Amino acid sequence: LDPYDFVISDFVYEAFPVAARDAIPAFGVAHFTWDWFFSKLYPVPVRTTVLGRWQTYARAADVLYFPHFTPRDILNAYGNKVCEVPLIVRKGNNKVKVDKGSAFKVLIVDSGANVLSSTIERALSDAARMSDFHFFVSERFTIESDNITKIGKKELMIDFMPQMDLVITRGGFNTISECIAHRTPMLLIGEALNPEMEINMLYLKQDGLGSFVSMERFSKHFVATLSHFIEHEYASLKQVMAGHDFRHDGARVIAEDILNRVKG
Repeated sequence: LDPYDFVISDFVYEAFPVAARDAIPAFGVAHFTWDWFFSKLYPVPVRTTVLGRWQTYARAADVLYFPHFTPRDILNAYGNKVCEVPLIVRKGNNKVKVDKGSAFKVLIVDSGANVLSSTIERALSDAARMSDFHFFVSERFTIESDNITKIGKKELMIDFMPQMDLVITRGGFNTISECIAHRTPMLLIGEALNPEMEINMLYLKQDGLGSFVSMERFSKHFVATLSHFIEHEYASLKQVMAGHDFRHDGARVIAEDILNRVKG
């Protein structure tokens, strides 16, 4: 690793023992770890599998930084290597402006791998019926309506979040962190066989920061689902979002802590 002075990984297990071999400080940053993820899908004794080897590699790091909402199982597994930090978000682009009058503005976000593409397309087939709403989606969707705005591939969805009334999305950690930072209510779409999404939605539901809907109901009963959500849940979620005290300066906290450690 010469001539590097330290290593930061998010989260490549092999980086940590390689750095330790060369006596270089190494730091990990993650919301969940793959050993935890696969242990939920394949419940076998961790110590006798590749998952145990991954944990051994990760323990070679000097510090492992985990933000709020990290599963407690992970924090317990890595013990004294853990440093809990605030949420980690990107510095937003304040130049994005949205003006759709009095319409209720909804940003619908898919994953980078288009996991929900067909589900969102089907749901939006009814969008034209919802004249009080204006939907913002990626330009890759084919659906057209006067109350749908396409966001270009060179633009970032997260830059639109502060000006939205609601974000509908998967329960990915980066998206929920941005919504919490911008105090934008969330409606999360369930996803089968994804432990990360399941635990994220559970934590958000417990803290009153978001609600969730099954993929099937979202795609087949979009109008009824959204109307019911707005009528029965939205106001309380918006109130909790407006009043929460979750910090979102995790990037600064991590950078300062690493700097202090490598200089000290």
